[in-house]
Amino acid sequence: MRLIKIIVLFLLAHALETSAFQVMTFNMKNDSVETLKTMQEFFTSNPATKPQLVLLQEMHIRYDDQNLTDTVKDFSSILDYPYYAGISRPKDYEAVGIASTFPFMLNPLNGKDSVWALHFKITGKHKRAAIFADFNVPKIGRLRVINTHLEHIKTNGEIRKSQMTELLDFMEHLQKIVPADAIIFGGDLNSNKTESFYVGELDAITTGTATINFLDFNGTDVTSHDARRIDYIFHTPLKSPLTFERETILFSSPILGHNSKGKTDIGALIKISDHNAVMHTFKLGK
Repeated sequence: MRLIKIIVLFLLAHALETSAFQVMTFNMKNDSVETLKTMQEFFTSNPATKPQLVLLQEMHIRYDDQNLTDTVKDFSSILDYPYYAGISRPKDYEAVGIASTFPFMLNPLNGKDSVWALHFKITGKHKRAAIFADFNVPKIGRLRVINTHLEHIKTNGEIRKSQMTELLDFMEHLQKIVPADAIIFGGDLNSNKTESFYVGELDAITTGTATINFLDFNGTDVTSHDARRIDYIFHTPLKSPLTFERETILFSSPILGHNSKGKTDIGALIKISDHNAVMHTFKLGK
């Protein structure tokens, strides 16, 4: 098993020497098998656009005595991501998740995989949460990835601010007890920094904490069905060579894929989600 892990890390290191490091955030909304197969075929035809890390929102995870629904697992299986984790909220079981080509790192405090869940104390109608996961990435070391889906009601800006404060406080807490070498944070924040109504809601991200200051290279391209920019990726390289190169918006138009009737033939135009995916490309060096 140890030899296999060494081989995997060697291959990942070689891949990062020759290709870009890409991170995508995507509110899937439609996480049906047909949609996932359509995405798989898109990335197979466009391999340069396939990210190594994916932050997923509006997935579904539900455990009961009879069956298991876990669309984070389905996404990871169909799109060939060997490492994944997700957390769901009660009642409607909506989930946020992370899929990765990189292995989880062990938490030195408990010897288990470094995955944490933060369930916000202040919420609106729906419970909200964030997932934290640490990955072993060649040339970086411990990369901490945080994914969340904040309060969605437009007029509940104070709730979003509270959730962001709690999120940053938890990031700072983790950084003190298990320091990361770099941090990437993203998700569906339900706030548009270019619209006057939302002014100041996201300022805390770039203001940062005592040890964490995020860089903001997000553009203004819309990412939601109502023509707003609400999906973001932020990063802080800390002491790593993580350097931003470009932003790409994916799935803004329908693509050819499996139709919604479950047929396996290709030929239907599918809009993957009512959101567009945001992808940031990094290089590991100056």
